[in-house]
Amino acid sequence: MTNNEYYNTDNQYFKPVKNDDGTFTLYMKKSGYDAGVNGEYKCLNCAETEAVNNTPKNTVYETTCDPYNLKETIKWYFYEVPSDNEKYLSTHAYYTDNGNFTTGINDVNGNNVSYNYSETSGQLLSTTDGLNNKTQYEYAPNSNRITSVTALNNQNGQVAKSNYIYDASNRLSSIQSSSGQLYSFTYDSFGRVTSIKIGSQELISTTYDQFSRPTVKSYGNGQYITTVYDNLDRVKEIRYNDDNSKKITYGYANNGNLAIVTDYFSGRKTVYTYDLSGRVVDVKTYSTTDLNNYSTLCDWFKYGYADKTNYLVSVTHWTPETDTQQYEYVYGDVNQGQMPDQIYSVKFNGQVIRNYTFDDFGRLQKKSTPLSSGSEVEHNYSYGDLSGTRTSTQVSSFENKLGTYSYSYDYNGNITAIAFASWDEDVAPSKTTYYSYDALGQLVDVVEGVDHYAYGYDSAGNITFNGYIYNNDESTFVEKTYTYGDNEWRDQLTSFNGQNFGYDALGNPTLYKGATLTWSEGRRLASYNNGAYSLTFAYDSSGKRIQKTVNGMEYNYVYSGDTVIAITYDDGSPVLKFICDENGDYVGFTYGTGTYYYVRNLQNDVVAIVDANQNVLATYSYDPWGNCTVSGKFANTIGDINPIRYRGYFYDEETGLYYLQSRYYDPDTCRFINADEPEILLADDVSLLQSNLYAYCWNNPINMADDEGYLPWLIAAAVGGAVFDTAFYVISSVITGKEITWAGVGKAALTGAITGVAFGAAGKAVKAVAKAVKTAKAVKVAKYTTGTANQIGKIGEKISGIVKNNTKFFVNGRYRIPDGITKKFVQEVKNVKSLSLTSQLKDSIQLAHNMGKRLQLFIRPDTYLSAPLKQAIKEYGIKVTYLW
Repeated sequence: MTNNEYYNTDNQYFKPVKNDDGTFTLYMKKSGYDAGVNGEYKCLNCAETEAVNNTPKNTVYETTCDPYNLKETIKWYFYEVPSDNEKYLSTHAYYTDNGNFTTGINDVNGNNVSYNYSETSGQLLSTTDGLNNKTQYEYAPNSNRITSVTALNNQNGQVAKSNYIYDASNRLSSIQSSSGQLYSFTYDSFGRVTSIKIGSQELISTTYDQFSRPTVKSYGNGQYITTVYDNLDRVKEIRYNDDNSKKITYGYANNGNLAIVTDYFSGRKTVYTYDLSGRVVDVKTYSTTDLNNYSTLCDWFKYGYADKTNYLVSVTHWTPETDTQQYEYVYGDVNQGQMPDQIYSVKFNGQVIRNYTFDDFGRLQKKSTPLSSGSEVEHNYSYGDLSGTRTSTQVSSFENKLGTYSYSYDYNGNITAIAFASWDEDVAPSKTTYYSYDALGQLVDVVEGVDHYAYGYDSAGNITFNGYIYNNDESTFVEKTYTYGDNEWRDQLTSFNGQNFGYDALGNPTLYKGATLTWSEGRRLASYNNGAYSLTFAYDSSGKRIQKTVNGMEYNYVYSGDTVIAITYDDGSPVLKFICDENGDYVGFTYGTGTYYYVRNLQNDVVAIVDANQNVLATYSYDPWGNCTVSGKFANTIGDINPIRYRGYFYDEETGLYYLQSRYYDPDTCRFINADEPEILLADDVSLLQSNLYAYCWNNPINMADDEGYLPWLIAAAVGGAVFDTAFYVISSVITGKEITWAGVGKAALTGAITGVAFGAAGKAVKAVAKAVKTAKAVKVAKYTTGTANQIGKIGEKISGIVKNNTKFFVNGRYRIPDGITKKFVQEVKNVKSLSLTSQLKDSIQLAHNMGKRLQLFIRPDTYLSAPLKQAIKEYGIKVTYLW
């Protein structure tokens, strides 16, 4: 194989002109061969412009063909930028001579990944990362079923391997990890998963009714969940352990919208109101489960939207604890060179609490909070250049109230050094910290000034060595000891520092570091007693923690969606009220008569608290896994009262645990205390460590976070890569073999869909509405995925919202009827659990090519995609849209 690289060096500049109806006309200035119209610009989205195939306003296409006649389509949304900006963002893609296979990617940050395909079978045989670590794939004979995945280090030594076994119906029946851990799956005659086991221990089983709807989910610890449906297959009730005090019921409007939710856990009911566009505009919650009682209002949301753009522009929230709070979101003005879909300012009760500044590439430059003193709490970002003109999305330096942080990275994008230069050595001493990783990206070595940490793991990602030395003095060496003594569940920690652990059959600890624990509703921590502290916890029906009781004292949590906005105490202490930005991230809090603001680092750790005059009241320092030390004049007051610490997680001082919404993380053991949901074992593989249900962030705590306890995400990508999740100004197709260099064009970088880089939490936006109806969405999933194959297919077409196509098209020697045809897309809906590159999809790809369109594929969020289909998505710019 040889590599082919195609590129063009034409620099393109764009000028938007706002029309009276709120739309925009885009003009492009091109050098060399286009004299242009309208002065020096040519209209790109005017209806009469043949060059863009009469595409509608605000949509611009430029189509070219590469040497193999594979049509590429690039979708453009641009705003004008300074013409003297000669820097660019780019990604390189390399292909085989025949153009069929990708041989390598050089991503937007200059990191390389190479691919080795079999040209006869089309199977991916191996990938090699930027540090020459390799992942190899083996397949069953005459099949695309992967039978093993092996990770090799850059010395070609095996570091991990997973084997995959299939039953006679070609369904995945078991996974065996490097440690010998066996996970097995049982199916019924309809191909539905009925049981998941670890060793011989059943974690979860599912039963279905005669309509193929899941009705009972039973956990290994004896607890179970029952789901009841109405005659339209909608979820009517979810009940835990047949306890009527632990159930949730759902009512629907005539148009199918969720109308009322009654939560018997919290003793509340919630009523939803929609506008004519189907948007939630009003959500009222009452402190009663009586469907006829509307006199006990305890929570009220109102949502406001902008005309035409549909942007959420205001959220008004009332509770007795917080009174009325109003958040307003100010979006960019394209006439000022801003991104119209991007929030530039957030107001809280009329006062600006957050301002954002972005550079010409849409990268976040500054995040600030104005203070009453006239100053600002600032967080400033700078990005590294790969050459004189090629820049990146990696943060090279970060500046906050405490000082400046400078970052170095390896060729896989992991942080290798952080040099902190303090503004005031008495407040936060300067230091440089170095990090090293193994072939799986696990943290193995940390040198922090004169302190040294070292970590070791078995082949399944279990920590086996955890030691540290202070002040370069070997006599200070301390080692934490780990024992994994369960032959059935080999990832289960059975002893830590000589203290034995005990577990229930679902992997929840009942004895943990000397404390006794109990659990409810499957995986929810119900009580924790270590002698000094006796704690109980209460949750609502969606699993949010609404109360913590410590030695009889109650902490009650008030929510806005999934975000805690206040904590009340039953001992007469003042209410702690949080101030949040549009993502639900905390800007600061009020307590008593004081208002306090958070200072964070790049990884989102709270490193200091300041007052309105920017006086540093308390500082926080962390070891690599989040163990926290509080310092400063007010460390024992405001410093301890504040619960937001490492990675922005909630910290429970009494247990030393972080609450990550679905479970608890222990920075002392560097692991989650209980196992993840068993269903994660059936998810598409992202990491060989994914099957370890206790591992925190795949043992890469420096570069990853997991704020919901389910799946980690890359922190650094959430800053520099945040712009790529925006609806506009995005390159949305795959570039087939070209290096595209758009000098000075904002947001013109190729995204993770091409490079494989996960931009993780960057996609967080205004979450209030989505969170308000999150339960409704979860309820509908069961409805959408049950029934016969034909019924499920029709459900998929209905919820996709496409206009059904009935026209035949002749392609590749046969007739096909695609599900939908629009001006831009050929559409196919696949409401299935797994999907491969079938002949139908190949024909749809070809049909889209013939029509000058792209294929849009509607799938479930958890649909398993085969490797060839993933490659086709990359190569042909297939737009993947989730059905829910």
